Amino acid sequence: MPKTEAQKKAIAKYNKAYYDTILLRVPAGQKEKIMKYVADKNLSMNAFIVQAINDNMITDSSIEGLKKLADFILTGKKPTDSSI
Repeated sequence: MPKTEAQKKAIAKYNKAYYDTILLRVPAGQKEKIMKYVADKNLSMNAFIVQAINDNMITDSSIEGLKKLADFILTGKKPTDSSI
C-alpha cells in the first residue's frame, strides 16, 4: 500500500529531527561493486558505510590511547586528558 502524504511528511519530519545526511560520491562503477558486496554480507549500503566509519574511528581512538599509554610508561609523564 502506498504511503499517504501525511505519512511521507511525518517520516521526513522524523528523519530531519533524528538523522544527519551526508552525500557520498564514489568513482564511476564503484557503487555497483559496493552494492554487490553489501548484498553478499546481507547489509544495507547505509549500514555498511556507518559501520566502516565507526570501525575506523574506534581504531584511531584505540591507537591514540595506546600511544598515550606507551608515552606514560616510557616517560612517567601523565597525559593531559583522561583518555586512557
